[in-house]
Amino acid sequence: MRHSVRLAVAAALAACLTATLVAVPADQAVAAGSKLADDFNGDGYRDLAIGMPGKTISGKEGGGAVLLTFGSAQGLTGKHVYITQNSTGIPGTGGYQDFFGSSVASGDLDRDGYADLLVDSEGDASGNGSVTVLWGGTSPVRARVAGEVAHGDVGAEHARGIRRS
Repeated sequence: MRHSVRLAVAAALAACLTATLVAVPADQAVAAGSKLADDFNGDGYRDLAIGMPGKTISGKEGGGAVLLTFGSAQGLTGKHVYITQNSTGIPGTGGYQDFFGSSVASGDLDRDGYADLLVDSEGDASGNGSVTVLWGGTSPVRARVAGEVAHGDVGAEHARGIRRS
């Protein structure tokens, strides 16, 4: 139940910040500035974000991670980014049972043509968990993290306040 509430919160946050999420098959892909809700690098092809909340990170069981694999005209590629709370630019530090990546949602939150990724940390040290926004771009998720929003504070009035750092 708790996990489904967090996923609903992340999805609601994405819906509040994004007027429409457009899903287009890869064969209709376009150049940078794509309108695909899951094109994090703007190359016009769908990418795949997989949450791995149970992953042990730096000896911390359940620290969690997200694997972001990039797409091409032929499908998914071997090019990927492995993201944890210990990654450069990600706020906080990975800890025991943070469950970073317990749910993920995407959409173009800032309307710049790149999909952005919302990552849930169900067991973050705050006790409430957190949602981290990873901004898409030509070099997605590299030091372009907006910050964290405590689950209890998520609402339309807070969602509108998320800005690039």
